Amino acid sequence: MSIRRRFMLAVLAAAWVVQAGAESKALLVGISEFPQQDLSLPAVAADLESMRLAAAHLGIKPQNVKVLQNSGATAPRIKAALHGWSALDLGAEDHLLVYFSTFAFSGNGGPGLLTYNADAPLSLEDVFRRLAALRAGRVYLILDVAAAAAEILPSALHTAARGADNTLVMYPAGGGYVKVLDTAAAARGSPMTLAVTDALNKARQGCRKVDFAWLHAAVKQRAGAAAGVAAGGAAELAALPLPLVYTAQARPTPQKDFFTRLLSAARDLTMQAPAEYLRVGEQLSLVLQIPREGYLNIFSVNANDQTVALFPNRLHRDNFVRAGDFRLPTREMGFAIQAQAPLGETLVAAFLTRQAIDSYALEAADDDEVESTFTGISGVTMQALRAMSEARFDTDYLGAGLLIEIGDGG
Repeated sequence: MSIRRRFMLAVLAAAWVVQAGAESKALLVGISEFPQQDLSLPAVAADLESMRLAAAHLGIKPQNVKVLQNSGATAPRIKAALHGWSALDLGAEDHLLVYFSTFAFSGNGGPGLLTYNADAPLSLEDVFRRLAALRAGRVYLILDVAAAAAEILPSALHTAARGADNTLVMYPAGGGYVKVLDTAAAARGSPMTLAVTDALNKARQGCRKVDFAWLHAAVKQRAGAAAGVAAGGAAELAALPLPLVYTAQARPTPQKDFFTRLLSAARDLTMQAPAEYLRVGEQLSLVLQIPREGYLNIFSVNANDQTVALFPNRLHRDNFVRAGDFRLPTREMGFAIQAQAPLGETLVAAFLTRQAIDSYALEAADDDEVESTFTGISGVTMQALRAMSEARFDTDYLGAGLLIEIGDGG
């Protein structure tokens, strides 16, 4: 029986700066099953999980996130949430995130969204009318709808949005947008939703002040030309800063800053975790989409600004990877990465280079007594990494970063 080594993941205990109002809310609606229609959207579960993260990035507390999924997403329940729950405690300084993952349609009642009980669809005009009646200072409406009727959205939304001077909307306008995904792609989520979460996360990591216009441009680029992501609504609100949550650093963090600079200069590499929030005792796993062969190094930076090499490591020394999905860890690797206190965040950074760079070998050479599965990166090795980043990193090296938050397991 193999012994699974467990790495205790230390994370950065951070102070939060929240720009959003205390009662900002999110209403997330996703429908993957339509009993009265021969339709399905297998990516909905992943979409809703991604949008929970987006809500957190926008400073919305978990208790202020309402999710309506499948049988819970009937037309009456959605209308009640928009009219009742969403309106409670919202003021002019608060924000409301409203998200739909479903099909668009064009019927006798005009353009709208399919609900679980497809015989009672939700018209876009009704949605905007209810949003306009809210006291929220800003409403962000994200419509990630299937392509069957995406071409109807631009003119329909332009008409429906009239009078909703508190609402900004984003949606796929391209007829080539594919939201109905195969099983493997569905596990990751819909392209537009992933693009929203990824863009917000990158802005948050870089502590950048961004607005809705920037978010639209970033999502449009990430989702691809087929999606043709468009935006509309109250133009004067599009230039106001989004209420992103940033980490206020209490002390200098040169190692974290080093990896952040590398990430900011890198071409995008796709890296995902099943969850970006882990309770103490839960395990971290990563999935990377490797576009070309190369050498992969993955690091984490903890609360004391100490860097740990997650990959390669003592149990898996070979860090040459080929194009395709790469998972860390797998059962065959013989180790796990487990979260523990202190609570807060850690930066996980991954880099793919054409040059052979082996972070574990660097540290092993610096310390002949390295015995643990994962090795800490010393000051000497950090100096070597900095020198290598200047001398040997490709001009087109790829990078990806994630902030993983650890919460109380109790």
